[in-house]
Amino acid sequence: MAKHGKNKKREKRRQHARKEKRRKLLAGAFREEWLDWPVLGACMTSHEFWRICGQATLCAYRESESGPSVCAISEIDLCRGGIDNLTIRRLAGEADFDDAVRSIADDTGRRITALEPEEASRLFWGVYAFARHIGTDMTPTIRTRAPFFPRPAGDPEQWADALTGPWKLVDPRLLELAQTHQRRSGQLDDQPALILTTLSCRVSDPKRLAEFLENRKPEVTGGPAEEDGLLLFDWTGPIPGLSLLDDEDPSFVAAQRLLAQAALKENVLTIEARASLWTAQFYEMIARSLRDVLTIESVRWSSFRDILPP
Repeated sequence: MAKHGKNKKREKRRQHARKEKRRKLLAGAFREEWLDWPVLGACMTSHEFWRICGQATLCAYRESESGPSVCAISEIDLCRGGIDNLTIRRLAGEADFDDAVRSIADDTGRRITALEPEEASRLFWGVYAFARHIGTDMTPTIRTRAPFFPRPAGDPEQWADALTGPWKLVDPRLLELAQTHQRRSGQLDDQPALILTTLSCRVSDPKRLAEFLENRKPEVTGGPAEEDGLLLFDWTGPIPGLSLLDDEDPSFVAAQRLLAQAALKENVLTIEARASLWTAQFYEMIARSLRDVLTIESVRWSSFRDILPP
């Protein structure tokens, strides 16, 4: 019995030692030596989401020869000045990186797209150069940690041009409107820039898609329209900062707003919203379950100045 008690105490000490080692590993400032470690992997949240609205979480993973590893996680958003933030996580190994990526997928509600390290670097530095071009005030932390993503050949001006040119990472129209529609001071944090966005997809199994949308009530409502063979759906969500009752009240009901609309006819799905983020979110909600039936054919962006009469 006494021996069992000693073994139990010994195991507790070992567990404590492991936790302490992990705590120390995760703590600490950015180290230049990490830049000598090779980049072994990279990924981003849904490439299609990025294509539609210019917003993504970008990750890169470096590992030393002796085992310790570290990853960089950057929030990039063309409509919010380019680089939102850049955090560094010290990891115990590749398994920790996989856990971090899964956590990002869960938190954002988006799928993960694997990237080659060179692709991740081009995307990061292209957006970084765009942010500098439009005058975004980059924090010292971001400037210090940016080299975690290896710099591509060329200079910032070439990187910014390559975003829509040789690299083809962003549609020129989206980049133009993102620059025009920078967020104004005083807007709610979750209020996106208003860029009317229309997405057209080819659908290989319209019946399956229709059943999926019909089963998404109450956030998605709709059904057959007067036009033969046309199905119309509305996607609604709460208005940030506005409710019908105190949110601590059990009978709290959030005030709803129309976020996006979808039209399904034969094998074509069209999604439209007055914010590119909402178009991307509606598409991603479907694609997480039915990616195999959707193929993006086109995305169109318009400023409200383009559609309103003079």
